[in-house]
Parts: sequence; structure tokens; C-alpha cells
Amino acid sequence: MNGTEEAFGRLVWAPDPQDGFRLCILRDIGSEAVSVEPIYGGPVVSARYDEIFPTEKDEKKDVDDNCALMYLNEGTLLNNCRLRYARKQIYTYVANILISINPYEQIPDLYSGATIQKYQGKSIGTLPPHNSVGGGFISHYLLEKSRICHQLEGERNYHIFYQLIAGADEQMAKRLQLRSSNSFKYLKHGCTQFFSGPNTANKIAKDRRGKQDSDLHDELLDDYNDFQRLLKGLCSIGFDVQELNTLFDIVAAILHLGDIHFVENLEGAKDGCVIEPSSKASLHSAASLLGLDDYELKNGFTTRIMQPAKGGVKGTIIRIPLKPHEAAAARDALAKAIYSKLFDAIVSRINKCIPFSNSTSYIGVLDIAGFEFFTRNSFEQFCINYCNEKLQNFFNDRILKQEQDLYAKEGLNVARIEYNDNDDCIDLFERKMNGLLDLLDEEARLPKPSSHHFTSCAHQQLKNHFRLTTPRKSKLREHREMRDDEGLLIRHFAGSVCYETSLFLEKNNDALHSSLELLLDSSNVSFLRSLFSTNNDKSQDDIRKKSFSNKLVLASVSNKFRAQLIELLKKLQLTNTNFVRCIKPNSRMKPGEFEGAMILSQLKCAGMTSVLKLMQEGYPSRTSFAELYKTYEKIMPSKLTRLDPRLFCKCLFHALGLNETDFKFGQTKVFFRPGKFAEFDQMLRQDPVHMEGLIKKVQSWLLHVYWKKAQYGVLSCIKLKNKILWRTTQLTKIQSALRGHLSRKVYRPRLHLYRNTNMLWERVTELKKMLKHLSPSSQSEWSSVISEINTETQQLLRDIKKHFQTCDDKQLDNLKNHHERMLQKINSTLSLLRQQFARDEQRKIKKMEEKQRVEIEKEKQRKMEEQKLEQQRIERTKLEEKRKQEEEEYRLQQEVLRAQSEREEELRRQRNEELRQEELDGEIARRLAREDCTLQMIENNASRKEKNFGTSKYDLTKYKYVELRDIINTSTDTDLLIACKEEFHRRLQIYQQWKELNESSILERQTNRIPMAVLASSSKGFTSPFSQNNVTLQRYFKVPFAKPAHGHMNMRDVSEVASSHGMWYAHFDGQWIARQMELHPNKKPVLLLAGRDDMEMCELSLDATQLTRKKGAEITANEFEVLWYQCGGPEYHVRHERN
Repeated sequence: MNGTEEAFGRLVWAPDPQDGFRLCILRDIGSEAVSVEPIYGGPVVSARYDEIFPTEKDEKKDVDDNCALMYLNEGTLLNNCRLRYARKQIYTYVANILISINPYEQIPDLYSGATIQKYQGKSIGTLPPHNSVGGGFISHYLLEKSRICHQLEGERNYHIFYQLIAGADEQMAKRLQLRSSNSFKYLKHGCTQFFSGPNTANKIAKDRRGKQDSDLHDELLDDYNDFQRLLKGLCSIGFDVQELNTLFDIVAAILHLGDIHFVENLEGAKDGCVIEPSSKASLHSAASLLGLDDYELKNGFTTRIMQPAKGGVKGTIIRIPLKPHEAAAARDALAKAIYSKLFDAIVSRINKCIPFSNSTSYIGVLDIAGFEFFTRNSFEQFCINYCNEKLQNFFNDRILKQEQDLYAKEGLNVARIEYNDNDDCIDLFERKMNGLLDLLDEEARLPKPSSHHFTSCAHQQLKNHFRLTTPRKSKLREHREMRDDEGLLIRHFAGSVCYETSLFLEKNNDALHSSLELLLDSSNVSFLRSLFSTNNDKSQDDIRKKSFSNKLVLASVSNKFRAQLIELLKKLQLTNTNFVRCIKPNSRMKPGEFEGAMILSQLKCAGMTSVLKLMQEGYPSRTSFAELYKTYEKIMPSKLTRLDPRLFCKCLFHALGLNETDFKFGQTKVFFRPGKFAEFDQMLRQDPVHMEGLIKKVQSWLLHVYWKKAQYGVLSCIKLKNKILWRTTQLTKIQSALRGHLSRKVYRPRLHLYRNTNMLWERVTELKKMLKHLSPSSQSEWSSVISEINTETQQLLRDIKKHFQTCDDKQLDNLKNHHERMLQKINSTLSLLRQQFARDEQRKIKKMEEKQRVEIEKEKQRKMEEQKLEQQRIERTKLEEKRKQEEEEYRLQQEVLRAQSEREEELRRQRNEELRQEELDGEIARRLAREDCTLQMIENNASRKEKNFGTSKYDLTKYKYVELRDIINTSTDTDLLIACKEEFHRRLQIYQQWKELNESSILERQTNRIPMAVLASSSKGFTSPFSQNNVTLQRYFKVPFAKPAHGHMNMRDVSEVASSHGMWYAHFDGQWIARQMELHPNKKPVLLLAGRDDMEMCELSLDATQLTRKKGAEITANEFEVLWYQCGGPEYHVRHERN
């Protein structure tokens, strides 16, 4: 099967609006998109390269850890989750991150005692993923108090309200004045239906049912039974009957508080309000259940009291009437404060019943709401999504940034993975002065705060912020109908969410009048008083001053929320964090239904797709050498436990024969590939026979190590012995030099004379040399004189040597005088010889002048020849300069193109970021549209259209790959041929880049398509303009598959490399490759032909490969053709011959 057939027919995951991804067959490749056909039927569709992913060889294969897949991408991740969910395996790993998909049903034996016992003592990855909680200490953060007073359509208030109404007996219901849920203001704006089962639906009193059509059914929820279980649970943690009655009195009182309504006072009170007559029963019920007087509670809602700091009679109390909306805000603040205090008290009572103080360590589980988006999003979603942005930022920092920093610190040489952070989105919320949170609090401080003014200020002060825009940019028509001052469209990490700001100020107002707090402190219900009791350490004056100052608790909901979030993140920073991503499988909450698009959107929102590549390339499991030693020292023999931790670990790994690609040794830790630590642990905890064999391997390896150390010790001793001998020799030389120096110091005058006499001897030698340059007649005249001087000099040297140690000062002076006489005689003789030499030279010159006249003619001839050679050299120099100039022009052209390419790349990066945000926005909009059929989504398909590359007059974007290939093989139109070749190879190049990007790291990446030397120097990042003058130019090249270590290459290097790694031959017909040969030692030749094997051939243009500028790469046509036909290649006709 050739490369084209193999590529067109491979299975890929392509995007699908319902299933997330659908299994398809690759049918054609384009410049920007590919054509795929669903394998189970359906029309051929087009998808971008970054939207399709390769599949596993067995698409039915599933694994506990997604990192064990050959290809780890969005498609295989979703498919693995789908396969496991179908078999009720709801837990799946991505390295050390757990994906949990809600089954919406009870799975048998999931948390049974036998299952828990099976997992005890097992490492992560040994068994399929599983969770269980045994107990601990409960800390709660970020209680959503606004839910008590406001719910979205179809959303419930807290379950306790419905459970109380459904499960209370007649006596309790009568005492608490309970009625149907849709009659309470705090419940009727949301979902008012009960959850019930087949055995409990008739147990709920009819007078407590509303006009809802039917109850809701869920395997895990049942309001009636849940209330009975709640009673038992509260009793088990120490609540007696009286406390239970008080607790439910307070819960019911909150419901009655919501039914107290206010109207303007029309009887003359300025700007005041009164309680609506129909609400007096609710006021009485709430007051009696809270242990308060009706009149005092009414005054607490409709007026505020204050005591002037200056002027007036000391202690005078002034009552200021409140407007209806102010009274309603005070009522809601009181309800939220009571519920919050009650919640804190119950959590505190639960913690007292759980033994935790004796624990030396703990596992903390943080359960928090995920990213939320609805058709109508308000302040609750604003806070939750802000919290999720912070947690996602922590996730990015812990999983992506810190993980890669640790790899670099430990020296693992793992390539860095780029990712998109959300720092700018957090900046949008938290920026000082003009961040959204500060703007909201600042608006609340104004005399007449307005949600429209707040929204306008946000858009005005943050108009250039990428993460904030107006609702008209939303993809849902319902949001586009909002005015700019009615909403905020925030581009979150998970996608854009449109928030309605009309209730932001009310929901952010958590202010409770001190007078209301003091009123509760005076309740005759002791349990309620304990919730609001004043600090005993304060003086009564301070209490009184606080009570009548009418100052509000300054912290807004958003301010408290931010403070709690900061505290939470500080705790998280101190922990070793593991992440669990909880996924909702379908919008109907039905068991067994797997909505792929919805799940994929949640995985993207959770940032899972950002970590897939890092998890596959990285080493998520790690432990220090000391911890590993401590873990296994008890099951190892004493011979091994005596080793230091690092050597101990090396012993284990070598003895087990682990694949070195499954682990890496860092500076202080050992790192494991996903799931490999569990295999390592399982191998160590085998039966005794296996352990005995393991110990023998370790001992054998240790013997080898010790033997190598012994060899090293012997070699070190030999080197030390040789060093000592060398030092002894050098010491002898030093002693000899010192003795010589002392002797020379004593005999220095005699030595001086001896050296000077030796210098006379050198002068005599100079006389002999000059004698040789004289004419024969002069030599006979002066030879006797020089011989006499020579004899006298030798005699003087003999006298000095003879009396060197015995002569006295007088004899030394005689020798010196003799030396002076000889020096004068030599100098005078030398002067006479020079004169004689001058006379002889004059005679020689006369003879040579005649010879020179003869040679002049020869010199003229020689110069003429040199001029000719110089002219040729100049011409060659000009040619070389011209070549260099052309090369420099090419380099400058390439720099211009490279700069242009970098600008285009930056624009492409920005556009990709916008497209990514658009895709996330589209996914969120599509999810909302699927859940609510009345919503209308606005698609923007302009960005999906394929670009028309090049400046060709032909539009080839709609041509199929095979059609382009046919045109190239048959067309005689030169312009069309060039355009088709450019388009054809552009598609090939994009497809090959897609393959390399999605190649599994487990498989060895195939680089034999093009030698590394060509890939390293190729200019893939930009496209050179092709000249039409060389469309039929035939050029041939050969390049070795490996580059010599010293960089340059000569013929000898080529031969050596060819014999060891092989050679790559290419025939370029114009700009594009026509034939390709790969010759490897001990292998069959690989012959590839354009039009048949394009997928396996070089897809780069000749200019892009830069082969024409590679020295020694180009070969003759004859050399290529000989090899081609010797290897059995078919006959090939070049283009101009066919034409």
C-alpha cells in the first residue's frame, strides 16, 4: 500500500456537534481543512487540521489512565471516558488528575467494605481509580447566601427547606405554620417540586403540595426520606429533641421572613414604610419562632435607630424610617445572617463528633461548584466563576508551570509545553481601583447607587480590556438584546458568559443593621442568642455605642468572598494537591446517557485539554530517594538496606530491568511515567521466590559495581605510584640544577674567559666562511693567515681548560691579555677580508651584467604570461563576488520574508487566541441552546472559510487532492501546472506538520522521509517566491542521513556516513521533488516516485530545502540516473521531453 492510499483511509476523530467527536475516515486534504467521512454513515464534511486527531489502532480499547493510550488527544480522551462510562466505570485518570463522571445511579459494591479493603495499601495505578472518604474535619468556604433569597428559574433553594416541608409530621407542620413550597416567596421563584420515590410520594401531605404537575425522581434524592435520615443524623451527633425543635423553628422562620412585604406609609410619615396587612401573619409566625416580639421585629425592619455623636441630649435615640426597598434589604440580610450562623453552628457540632485532633497528617478534600453559565446569569454566577478563575489559575500554576519548573530544576530535559493562562481575567476582577470587584463596592458607597451606573463605569474604565466587552458581542440573540448598561460579557478561561447586573448591588449587599443583630441577641430562644451573642470582652459602653451607631457591617458579599478565597488559596499552596474533575454526563441527569459534546465542553472548561501533552511527555509520579528507601527497606534484606538511598534505588531499578524510558533519575528524586510507579510497586511486592531472585540480581549488580570500584581503586594506585616516581625524577633534576648553580658561582671569572674565547672561535668560523666567498686566487693568499689564527685560538682554549681549576690570578691575567691580542688580530683580519671580498664582487658584477641582459628578454615573456594568469584570476574573483552578492541578496530577501513571516505568525497567534475564545463561547452557547430549545444561537462562519493562498489566478481551494495530482500529471498549461504544484505541496506540507504534531511520543518518530541535515537548514516557516524560469530545470542532490560530528563534510566523510547510516538522493523537477531514493546499508533500496508515493516523499520546495546552497550536495544527472536504474527504478521522462 503506498503512502497516499494509507493516508486517505486512516481513521481520525472529527468534531461533532452532538457527540463531541465522531469516528471518521480521512478522504482528502486541503490547505486549511481536511475532508472526512463518518465511518457509520453520513455525508463527507470538512474540518480544520486543529480539530481532527488520530485514533488508536483499536478504537474499542480503554485504559484506566489516559496516558497509557498511544495517542493522547481530545478525541481519544473523550472516547476512553465514553467506553468506561458505558461499563459503569466512572473514574478515569489523566496521570495524577482524576476525571469523575456522575452516574446518576447507585453502582453496586462501589464503596462496599470488600472494595475498600481491596484498595488498602495499594499505590495509585495498581487498581482502577476509586475514591472513599472515612471522616475528618469540615471547613466550609464561600457559602452562597444569596441563594436563600433568589434562585434562577428551575433552580432549587437549599434542600433543607423542601425536606422540612415534605417530611415534617402534622404536629411539627402545624407548629411551624408550614404550607406548600410555591406559597413561600423565598422558594416560589425557583423550582418548587419535591423529589420523591415510589414509596414516599403519598407520604407528603396534600396541603403541603402546590399545583406542580408531578414530583421529581432521582435515585439519590428523596425529600421525605432525606428528612427522616436528617433527623437520625442530627440525633447521632448530639442534638436533643428540644434543640431539634429550635433548629427547625429557625429554618421555618427564615421562610416566613421572606413573606413579610413592605409598602409606603401614606399616613404622613416622610419616606417611611409599613408592613403590608397581608404580611402580618407571616410577621407573627417569624417573630414567635425566633423568640421575638412582633412590634420589635416590625420596628427593626421599618426603621433604623441612631444616637447622635454631637449635639442634643446625651443618650437620645433617633428612629429614622426606611423606604420599602431598604426594609426589604434589611429583611433579606437578616434571613441570610441567620442561615449563615445556623450553618456554622451545625458544622461546628459535626466537627466535635469526628476524631481529628490526634491525626498527625490529613487528606483535605475541597468540593466546590464548577464553572457556571445559564441563559440568565447574575451575581451568584459572577462570584462562582471568579472563584473558578482563581482555582484554574492555581491549577495552571501547580500542574503546568510548577511541574515544568521542577523538571528543569531536576535536570530531566523535558521539552516545555506552552499553555494559555488566565492572569488577565483575574486582573479584570481584582485590579485596584477599577477592577470589577472594587467598582462594585465603590458603587455601593454612593448616595444613590445604580446597577446601570456601575455597568457603564465598568465598560468605560475597562474598555480596552480583552476579557470584558458588551452583551451585543454574545453568540445568543437573547443577550444581544440587552443594553450596554444592563450587562457584562466576560471572556472567562472556559468561555464567555453574559451577566445581567440588575441585581448585583442588592445581592452584594450583605449589610446587617447592628440594631437587628442586637435584637436577635435579646431573643428568648437561647440557641439563637448563642449564634448572635456579643463578645464578652467588650465593655457595655462599646456594645451600646455599636448598637446605636447604625453603622453597617462594612464588608460586602464580594469582599468577604474574596477574603475567604484568599485564605483558601493560601491553604492550597501549602498542600500537595491532587485534582478531581467532576463531569456532568447529560443535561437531563439520567443514568447511562453520555452527551459527548457536553462532556467535551466541560473537560475544556476544566482545562483538561491543556494538560494532555504535558501528561504524556512528563513524569507525574515522583518520590525522593529517601522516601523510596523508607518505603521498601522493611521488605528488603539487610544486605541491601545498608546501602545509601540513592544507591539503593539504583540497585532496585537495575535489578528489575525497568525500561529507562519509564523513569528518570533527577537530582533528588526519581520520576515515573504515568502508571509505572504502580508497576514498580507491584513487582517489588511479589512472592518470596520472586523476591529471592530479585535479591540475587541486586547482589550480582552490586558485585559488578564493587568490582568496578576495585578496578578504579587499583588504577588510582597505579596512577599514584607513577606520580611519585615522576616527582622523584623531577626532584633529582632540581638538585642537579642547584649544585650546578653553586659551582658556576665559584668559577664565574674563568667561565667568563672561557666563554669569550669560545666567541673568538665563532669569529674564526666567520673568517672561514668569508674565505669561501673569495675568488680562488684570493683564497690561496689568505688561507695561511686564517690557519695561523685558528691554531692560536685552539691553543688558547687548551691553556684555559688545562689551568681552569689550578691557575692563580697572575696566570688568569696573562690568559686575558692573550685573549685581547687574539681579538684584535681577528678583527683586523676580518676587515681586510671584507675589502678583498668587495674587490672580488666588482669583478663578478661585470660578468653578471652580461647574463642579465640575456635574461631580460626571458623576464618579459614571463611577465606577459603572469598578466594573462592575473586576468583570469580577476575574472574568477568577479564571478565569486557576483555569487556572494547574489547570496547576500538572497539572505536579505530571506530576512525580509522571515520578518514578514514573524509578523504574520504573531497575527496568526492573536487570531488563534480569538478563535479559541470564539470556540469556547460557541460551545457554551450551543450547550445552552441544546438545553433550552427557545434560545437562538448566532453562528459566525466567516472565520471558518479556507484562505486562498498564493497570487495565482486559479482558485484551487475546492480541488481535491487527487484532482490536483491528475492535473500535474497531464496538464500542458505552464501557469496552471505551477499553481497546482504549489497548492498540492502546500497541502502535503500542512498534512505532514499535522502528523508530526499528533505523533505519539511512545512511537519512534519517523524522520527518514527527509534527512535531519535538510530539515535543520530548511526554511519551513516561510515560502520563497518561485521563479517561473526554472520550472523545467532538473537538479539532483545527495545528502547523508546523519551529519558528521565536526560540522563540515568532505568526500571521505560522505563515504563513512553512507556506509553507516545511508544516503538520501533527490531529483527535483523544477521546484518540486520528482524522484527520491533512500539507500541504507544491509537494506533494500527505497525508490519513491511523485504521483505515487507523495506522502512518503519530501514535501518542501527546492528553495525551502536550501540544497542549492549546501556545499557538496548537488550531483550530476548521470550519477543519479545510474544509481536509479541500478536499483531497479522505472524509466522517467522529464517535463520538457513530454511536452
